[in-house]
Amino acid sequence: MSARLTRILESNPLAAPVAPDLQAFVALAVKVTAHPEEVTPEDVRAAYSAAHSPRQYFDAVGVMIAFNYMTRVANALGVESEIPGWMRRIEPLRQLGLRAMALFFRLFVDLNREQVHGPTPSEHLAVLRTQFIDLQMGDLPAWVERLSIAPPLLAALREFLEALVRRDAATGTIGLDVNHFMAIGRTVLKSIPNAETLTIIADNWQPAPGAEADAKRTALITRFANDVALRSYTLTRDRIDELRAANLDDAEVLDVVVITALWSAAARLEVLTSCLPEGDKVTRWQGNKVTV
Repeated sequence: MSARLTRILESNPLAAPVAPDLQAFVALAVKVTAHPEEVTPEDVRAAYSAAHSPRQYFDAVGVMIAFNYMTRVANALGVESEIPGWMRRIEPLRQLGLRAMALFFRLFVDLNREQVHGPTPSEHLAVLRTQFIDLQMGDLPAWVERLSIAPPLLAALREFLEALVRRDAATGTIGLDVNHFMAIGRTVLKSIPNAETLTIIADNWQPAPGAEADAKRTALITRFANDVALRSYTLTRDRIDELRAANLDDAEVLDVVVITALWSAAARLEVLTSCLPEGDKVTRWQGNKVTV
């Protein structure tokens, strides 16, 4: 990708001169990142129709979700970009920086493909059905079933929901207090109410007795979580210090950031999956395109 196209995608992605099918994904990525509550079935249908296969759509969704997660964590914790801005603006230097990073990974990280062994999609779905029973949510929603075509996303959703079902801190699933975990979820979902399944889970949660005594700490955590969810790029070190002053150690601060990013990513995953056309509206895959 050229430096010019990179700059356009960074500053005004909707104006980027890319292929029409990619434009549909760029438009969806912009909207689900900045205004997930405004994503409509029509937005999703445009990207889904531009995909060459259902798997390609979910691959693109995985990229959107991953970057929404990673940028929030990086911004909140003050992680600097690997390639400085001034270097990215000069094409020869940008290429040099990329080659240096590639060399680093080749020397220190094994990038060879490996066979991944783990639960099958049907096994993940079986566990998820049990989790929904434990959460008193009834049958598994259709949008979760659709993720069987994208095992990594299905596995990620399963692990996320396990953090809600397993309330025993000894399991290590939740580092942060479970009531704070859910308070963060409610905070995130205020701006993504169209993630209806997660909103119901969060709204139905009943805090453990005595949680009210920690109201001041909870208010501080949720205020920080709200900024991580909506404007992580504005956070400064003094906000981290504010949490430390409330006796949150570094591990708990990291938990707040990661949990907020997880709720944000999971909510966007639901929006991008639940808005897919119903099975009877997707008549068939014709050649490399979907007919809706």
